[in-house]
Amino acid sequence: MLNYLNTGIVFQEIPDEVTLSINITGCPCRCPGCHSQYLWENIGEPLTPMVLDKLVADYNDEITCICFMGGDADPKYVSQLSQYLHREHPRSEEHTSELQSRCCGRRLYRYYITLLEIDKLR
Repeated sequence: MLNYLNTGIVFQEIPDEVTLSINITGCPCRCPGCHSQYLWENIGEPLTPMVLDKLVADYNDEITCICFMGGDADPKYVSQLSQYLHREHPRSEEHTSELQSRCCGRRLYRYYITLLEIDKLR
């Protein structure tokens, strides 16, 4: 199970989207110069399907997508959460991209970022 520390509405992570960013803790990478060292510890609340349901309900009128930030400790679980959102919130379309993560110009590891676009039916 992964934990998350906080969420925020961001505009630069995903171009042309108003994104709800969910910051997942317990990052195992410990990159030198990391700008989010506070996310290294496994702190915060469990990120469960019930939490996602509440976030979608709370932010649905304000956002156009959801992005999981982090999740390197358990990318399979992040993928399961994305599939849950896609299944339980049918106004959405799931996009998963495999990316190369880079820190200080070096390739460190491969991971998945899952983006859930919420249809603009307002």
